Amino acid sequence: MGWGAPDRRERGRRRLLRAVIVLVGVLVAVFVAAAWYVSSLLIDGARIKDSSGDLPHRVIAAAAGSITLLMDTAPKDDPRSDAIAGVRLPSDAYLQVGAVEQVEGNEATRPVTRVFGSLPTRGSAAALESRYFPQDPLVGLGLDFTEVPIQTPLGSSPAWYVPGSSDTWAIYSHGLGGTRQDGLRMLPTTSALGLPTLLVTFRDDLVGQREDGISNFGLTEWPDLEAAVRYALDHGARNVVLLAASTGAAVSMAFLENSDLADAVVAMAFDAPVTSLEQSTDLAAARTRLPVVGWPIPAPLIEAAKWLVERRVLIDFTATDYLSRAHRLDVPTLILHGSLDDINPLAASETFAATAPEGVVRLEVFDGAAHVWSWNRDPARYNRLLAEHLRSVTAPPAS
Repeated sequence: MGWGAPDRRERGRRRLLRAVIVLVGVLVAVFVAAAWYVSSLLIDGARIKDSSGDLPHRVIAAAAGSITLLMDTAPKDDPRSDAIAGVRLPSDAYLQVGAVEQVEGNEATRPVTRVFGSLPTRGSAAALESRYFPQDPLVGLGLDFTEVPIQTPLGSSPAWYVPGSSDTWAIYSHGLGGTRQDGLRMLPTTSALGLPTLLVTFRDDLVGQREDGISNFGLTEWPDLEAAVRYALDHGARNVVLLAASTGAAVSMAFLENSDLADAVVAMAFDAPVTSLEQSTDLAAARTRLPVVGWPIPAPLIEAAKWLVERRVLIDFTATDYLSRAHRLDVPTLILHGSLDDINPLAASETFAATAPEGVVRLEVFDGAAHVWSWNRDPARYNRLLAEHLRSVTAPPAS
């Protein structure tokens, strides 16, 4: 008996050790699988998509003066409810609408301020969007334009050119999933100031031209912007101002850091910019829940997922952290950012403005505005701020 007890205790310890090893192995496997799953979600968020066919809403009623849409979220909780908007339809028709006037459940009624084409019928699919102006500069704004080819590293890319009298050109960079149409909201301001304007098509709008289909948030896209700047300089521009929304700002910052043409830039204006891809990723991960259990994603899992993202695709969180290099910025920059942006955190823009040299970055916050909805929330203020900023760097010196 005395000789057997230690053997049993030793066997028990070995069984416990094996159980612990198995448990740790299972936990590690679960953690790795979860990290891989979360990294796949993050990569999918960076994937280039054609969203033109996404029409998530339904028309309940439409008349000359108003339209009622069945929304996918409760209008009373939707920051877009207090903003003017565009309504995209399956046909070429397009509506401009005002802020929500009446709410019943998930149905929101808005005044129709302008109709392009014909009114939709009941049951039609629709999309509420911040874009507001349809089709092109002539149809949307009555501004003459020419479509010109920009020779990018991926081949010829179409751009809209709106002429002006100044030798300072404006170049608009859209965000991930956006198009040059998004820049039509800034176009009346640049046109009124006499700035020739290029609204370009970047590679993340050229679906199918990238083999991996992933946006690299400026790290590989900046040569597209360089091509547009070169086009402007070759066609009479002495210098340029860079306008951008969301990911387009990351493209602009990468251009400043890498291009031999960066000295041509005399000012920038960003709408809801990506200044830190990592902070934008953290915000996206914080809104995500793990499947089955529905739990928030814990911080260690988010960090592991980002580590995997960097190794699975060419996304570099350090290289796209412009917050850490904001102290080197010397180009006068205006940032327009909504307080309710759930894509690119306002805190990142606040840090960017505070870190930049004094007087270089001006941040203007639009209370209650969602991501890239600041113009729609208050177009008069937005246009005024943009005009003041651009005028300060493009006006001829006083005699």
